[in-house]
Amino acid sequence: MTLIVTGPRRSGKTTALRSLAEDTPKPGVVGILSTQEPHRVGRSAIIARDIASDESWLLADLLPSGGNDAAHLLEIGPYRFDAAGFARANTIIAGGAADAKRTVIVDEVGPLELDRRTGFWPALLALLRSSAPVIATVRPSLISRFVELCSDYGRSVPRVVAIDSTPLEERTGTLLGALRELDALREENGP
Repeated sequence: MTLIVTGPRRSGKTTALRSLAEDTPKPGVVGILSTQEPHRVGRSAIIARDIASDESWLLADLLPSGGNDAAHLLEIGPYRFDAAGFARANTIIAGGAADAKRTVIVDEVGPLELDRRTGFWPALLALLRSSAPVIATVRPSLISRFVELCSDYGRSVPRVVAIDSTPLEERTGTLLGALRELDALREENGP
């Protein structure tokens, strides 16, 4: 089963997921959180954080003037995506697919995965083929495509949780309630 978390940019989806992971007994939740943070001389970057270890590393940064670098997966808009950073994240996410008792968070499934079949795509395929419960952040404009992808792999999406700028405790409470619903559905119907 898959729970989709959606909402506008900077509405607190990642913050609510981090709080959910902290409030869930270890090792009940694994996966990757992605945040936009200052990096190198105040330039913005996308940083991945391993939920289990709290280690973080670069997923993407703003393109420097002067071009491309072979160590990067691809460039989209102002960002260049780091191949090694995604490989590390994919290993962690795919590892979670092997344990149906853990909930795996993928923050976020976006155009990289759905349009270009890159980014978290290799690990996402492992998750879709597994019975591990998944929580994925998905942009509102991509929800129907992601639901269709889940359906193609026989995964149900019993709930879409829309996050807005409500207080963190309320956002976390909503996610905890949705996670309990998923657990109850899993017990009722099997993985």
